[in-house]
Amino acid sequence: MTIIRFPGGKGPGGQSELIDLAVHLKQRLISFVVAGKLRPLFVESIEENDVDFVDEGDRIEFTDWFIFEWEDVDGSTTIEHFLASNDDLPDREREMLSAWDDGALDDLFESRTCVAVSSSSPMRSATSIARCQRRAIPMSSASRPAT
Repeated sequence: MTIIRFPGGKGPGGQSELIDLAVHLKQRLISFVVAGKLRPLFVESIEENDVDFVDEGDRIEFTDWFIFEWEDVDGSTTIEHFLASNDDLPDREREMLSAWDDGALDDLFESRTCVAVSSSSPMRSATSIARCQRRAIPMSSASRPAT
């Protein structure tokens, strides 16, 4: 899996430390899904959704969906499974993961281009009507919509 490299590199005010922590946790989540405890459910989800990975971007997109949006039959998320399997995580890591699970990543990236996809796949309909082929970049405060 490719980890996103943030433009501008290290930032002021502890930003680089937070980015490093986020990269570390994302790598652990990816390993947990593709080679760890949730691998059987990940593979099952690929098969159920009849996913055909045309390129590495499709594989990354599906893995991100599984990490951040998938729920098991009981409603537990991937991050909840990860937290339950790693009870020795430092509070800071646990807090960051909990924030991600609560949807804190929803506004971190902006889409640059989108293409329409017609598919009855539950994964695609659950994530969006249009599949965005992203160039993932952090949204600057100037480009972020006012709340």
